[in-house]
Amino acid sequence: MTCVVEQSFEEILADESTAMVIHDDMASLDCNQAFVDLFEANDKNELLGLHPCQLSPEYQANGAMSYELANEYISECLQTGRSEFNWLNTSMRGKLILSKVELVRLSENRLLSRMVNPQVYINREQRNDPKHRQENSNLAVP
Repeated sequence: MTCVVEQSFEEILADESTAMVIHDDMASLDCNQAFVDLFEANDKNELLGLHPCQLSPEYQANGAMSYELANEYISECLQTGRSEFNWLNTSMRGKLILSKVELVRLSENRLLSRMVNPQVYINREQRNDPKHRQENSNLAVP
């Protein structure tokens, strides 16, 4: 990816190969279509304005509360310019998404989150639903 300082936010989000969202420390501001698709939203407006932890389970895999941990990573990135970590998200339809997140500071109060190699898992209720099973036959089941 080209240095983010040299690119406009629109140019950054034009890359459709990786799910990306631009946000500040409070809410998402813009995202690309790959992000909309990954989170199974009808359109990006359904995702804008949400804090990153609102698309996450209450707790992360390490037992930490998503809201507290998200704010720690955001603060770290705002101070150092970058942070990388594994993160559990939840799609709009309840599927778990595990990915490596690359968090990069774009400006004083703007961050870019890139979801690298996301793995989508159906939840236990969806596992027993024939409609979801057929729709998602290629997804892993935890």
